[in-house]
Amino acid sequence: MFFNHKMASYNKQLNVLNLDNYLSQIDKNSDPYTIVKFKCRAANCYMKTGSKKNLMKAINLYNDAHDILSNYRGAQDPRTLNVVLFILKCEKKLEKLATLKKN
Repeated sequence: MFFNHKMASYNKQLNVLNLDNYLSQIDKNSDPYTIVKFKCRAANCYMKTGSKKNLMKAINLYNDAHDILSNYRGAQDPRTLNVVLFILKCEKKLEKLATLKKN
C-alpha cells in the first residue's frame, strides 16, 4: 500500500535575509567546531552575493572562525589555513570591486 503524504516543506537554502536568524542558533553551550561551521557557512553565503557590505561581513565572520580554530587547533592546522584562504578570496573580491569602481 502506498501513502502519498506531503510533508511540510521549508526553504533549506541560506540567503542574506535569513542569515541573522541562522546565526542566532549559536549560544554559549555550542561546541566551538559547531560555531565555526555556522560562521563559515554564513560567511560563504555573504561572499557569494559579492556586494561590498556583505563581503565585509563575510571577512568578519571568517576572522571569528579563524580565531576559534587557531585557539583549538593551532595556526598551522589545515582547517585554519583553509579559512585564511577564504579570507584572502574575500579580500581579492573587495579589491576587484574597488578597482572597478575607480574605472
